[in-house]
Amino acid sequence: MMKITILQTHLISALAKANKVISSKPQLPILQSVLLEAKGNEVSITGTNTETTIVVKTSAKVDQEGGVCVPAKILTEFVATLPEEPIKIMEKEGALQILCDGYDAEIPALNKAEFPKTTEDKKGKYIELKKDDFISSMDSVLFAAATDEG
Repeated sequence: MMKITILQTHLISALAKANKVISSKPQLPILQSVLLEAKGNEVSITGTNTETTIVVKTSAKVDQEGGVCVPAKILTEFVATLPEEPIKIMEKEGALQILCDGYDAEIPALNKAEFPKTTEDKKGKYIELKKDDFISSMDSVLFAAATDEG
């Protein structure tokens, strides 16, 4: 059962980055969640739409390692309302308890095993591109990209 303490600014920044790939109309309900995993002295927050995955790692005080899936929108909106103070996060049976400066909330959570495997888990082949080469390649095909999630 995960138990961590993390700064509000670190958590909201990581959630904002991971939320960029989460669709508002996913094919699977679990894709509306982020995966929080605590290990060592850091927390990784993973968001995916099965085609693209973002894993954001940030420092935290990890009292007990573990992981859980939490609805991304609910978690992000709640954390955004908290003061810039340390947040205590504890995994409970079927929920994530969040404590911060007089605030106390429990958000429904799912087992991390339900979260889709990411490319990091699959140990697939990777390529490295220089930033300028990638931007140049994207500029040549950007006109063909759709503007809706439709």
